[in-house]
Amino acid sequence: MDNQLNLSAHVNSSPDIPVAASVTAQKTRQKKDADYVFLELTRSICPECRRVIDAHILLRNNKVYMRKRCPEHGTFEGLVYGDAQAYVSATRFNKPGTIPLTYSTDIEQGCPHDCGLCPDHQQHTCLGIFARNIFMVMLQDFMDPWTFNQKNLMKCCKEILLPDGKQIPFCAYNNVGYREQARTQLQARERQRIQAKRAGVPFVSEPLHFSFTSVPKNSPSQVTVAAKGPAYEQQA
Repeated sequence: MDNQLNLSAHVNSSPDIPVAASVTAQKTRQKKDADYVFLELTRSICPECRRVIDAHILLRNNKVYMRKRCPEHGTFEGLVYGDAQAYVSATRFNKPGTIPLTYSTDIEQGCPHDCGLCPDHQQHTCLGIFARNIFMVMLQDFMDPWTFNQKNLMKCCKEILLPDGKQIPFCAYNNVGYREQARTQLQARERQRIQAKRAGVPFVSEPLHFSFTSVPKNSPSQVTVAAKGPAYEQQA
């Protein structure tokens, strides 16, 4: 009891934090709602280093945003859809995917680094796109590194067809780093084919291989994008 009385006396006599002011400050603090509605959690990539990170889908002012944080490059927020009501209402058209007859790759590193298609993919190929000598106009919700959504990628049915049989989903091919690695290997393969032809020897090409374990910082596969898209302020 003596200790409690002494402690109370000490607090009341503190010149730095008056008790009355402290109580008043506590009374004026009020909880408030966020300025957005948290819709769902998904996975995305960092626009700078392409690391796979968690992402939040948010509804604000009848628009849909994606917010995500990279441990190295900070927080990013981008506009995903301009009509939140239409975005949410579209989910009623969701249906079970058609499973591919066969898969070209195994699950080793996890989505989006096992494309080919891998057994995690939730839809068959409905449109195959050759990786060279083609011009095509296609209307769809485009995902760039700021709005890349792994959930949508897993249901993508438009695939880039590579010479060795791999089928890379369109948005993964453009954003994750497949395009740059495929271009480098296919160009090297063509040079080897020409050299073999000149030498009069058979040419057997090596299968395409994609690696995402040690991508150098600020390499072309990290910063090359088809369109920068609706990127918002980056916070360190």
